[in-house]
Amino acid sequence: MAFLTGATHGIFQPLLTDEAMSPRSTYPESFANAGAQELTQTFMQYVINFLWADSPNGPNVPRWEPWTAADAGPANLILDADKDKALIHQSYERVVYDDILQQIEADQSVTPEVKSEIVHKVLNGRWWSSGLDQHYGNPDLFAQD
Repeated sequence: MAFLTGATHGIFQPLLTDEAMSPRSTYPESFANAGAQELTQTFMQYVINFLWADSPNGPNVPRWEPWTAADAGPANLILDADKDKALIHQSYERVVYDDILQQIEADQSVTPEVKSEIVHKVLNGRWWSSGLDQHYGNPDLFAQD
């Protein structure tokens, strides 16, 4: 699903409930398999553990190490699934903003025109996009008069 639609805002919402809300209502087949169901159960267990014990960890979920600013410490918990099972692992890889900009520059999966449209009209002006906006010359949408 992500390959076809990209990252979906609020993708975690269907993992909190069995109710048909977007994107579950838009792509019901993507959530009707063993992998998505296991991912939903694991995600819900992380939330329950955190609410009850102030920690997402517990006996029935992969360990979620706390993030650290150290170069070699835990970075992200990757929550994914294929059709058959949940794919959850701790990442220790560090990504820096300049690396992301270089990946955008090198990406040839879309035409230059489409990339320009995405960079200048979709990714611009976000709370996290000041580096991207500066790199591509996008206007500051939050400029104070």
